[in-house]
Amino acid sequence: MDSSKFQGSVTAMEELKSQFQMSLLYCSAFSLGMTEKASTNNLLRQTEKFLEGMFNWSWNDIMMSLRSCEPFFPYADSYGLIQKLIFALLAKIAQNSDMNFIASSSSSSSSPETSFGFRFSSKSGKDWWFDDLTILSPKIIEKIIRNLSAYGNQNNIFTLTRFLLHYLKTKPQGSSPSSKYEYSGLADTAVHGVILVGKTKFSCRKLFWVLRLISGFSLSKDYRADLERLIGENLDEATVDDLLVSGHNKGVYDVNLVIRLIKVFVNSNEEMNSQKMKKLGRLIDKYLREISPDQNLNVSKFLAVVDSLPDSARDCFDGVYRAIDFYLQSHPTLSFVDRSKLCRCLNYEKLTFEASKELAKNPRIPPNSSVQALICQQSKVSQNGFYIRGLTMATLARTRMDRWCCSMTTPWIHHHQMKI
Repeated sequence: MDSSKFQGSVTAMEELKSQFQMSLLYCSAFSLGMTEKASTNNLLRQTEKFLEGMFNWSWNDIMMSLRSCEPFFPYADSYGLIQKLIFALLAKIAQNSDMNFIASSSSSSSSPETSFGFRFSSKSGKDWWFDDLTILSPKIIEKIIRNLSAYGNQNNIFTLTRFLLHYLKTKPQGSSPSSKYEYSGLADTAVHGVILVGKTKFSCRKLFWVLRLISGFSLSKDYRADLERLIGENLDEATVDDLLVSGHNKGVYDVNLVIRLIKVFVNSNEEMNSQKMKKLGRLIDKYLREISPDQNLNVSKFLAVVDSLPDSARDCFDGVYRAIDFYLQSHPTLSFVDRSKLCRCLNYEKLTFEASKELAKNPRIPPNSSVQALICQQSKVSQNGFYIRGLTMATLARTRMDRWCCSMTTPWIHHHQMKI
């Protein structure tokens, strides 16, 4: 086909370029076989000659040309056009920042068949291109990341990882199964980068931010497990706000996640660093108080959080008692059996005198639990001769039990009252 019959004048070419249709024109010519065999001045040759000057295009022209390839990406990719535009894009980034792209080959980048890569080197934090690239589709971003061939240097990994996280942050999370799958490859790559640089570049709080962000996409199970392992190993550096990750099913918070993270921390601290363990114990007690009002948090799940830490993680169980009291206030219809079950997680020997005294007067606490706490304190109190407003701890315990017994009227209760 002769290009003169296709209105292929130089003026037309310039007009097409200004409308960002050159990419489509090139792919059409390639697909239709409009080569030199058909005509010495064919459309394919003209478009190729025009594209050879893309390194002189403006940044916006390159970006829009890349974006215009998205509807026919498989063709633009197979014909080498995507690769050409990516090379031009990387050259622009190198020219306008402190980042160097060192070619791994001396071959010209104008050839579609050229095997050409870049080694990515970051000298500063000038990341102006992060925002601009967010308009590109995930398929093109994946090609850009592969072309950078940067993994192998922590600074390079960190820069690419930050870009991917920035890119994913701008995308709708979980809007549809297809969109989640579309970004899953980039999510895996981002988490892979996070894991490689680890704690040297990401604080515990930042890791939780990554987890929240990535959870909106179809992250593979293995990468999620690796990310949770990295967070869990440093869980003592977290804050209560970090742990309050939104639940995806029933429940306000993702309590199962926190249980998994605690188990990772405990298993990774085989030598049981007592200071770190106790620091985490205080954190989890505060976390329990925060999640207690959740109406979907059942007793078993509450106890699972408490029991996920060894007893040695707590010098004092006052924090657990406060959390239990908050839970009982928020769940006033809880049965006597469940209230008793809840209190069994308390180590009464590690309650302070003040907490034991408050527990004994608390009408929400089952009397049998109150008695256990008071009896545990009795030996300490007797040795020091302390009294509570004229009542010894033993007397207070008996008084609390007597009041409970008097309130019971059923034969079953009277039968057990006689046993007590």
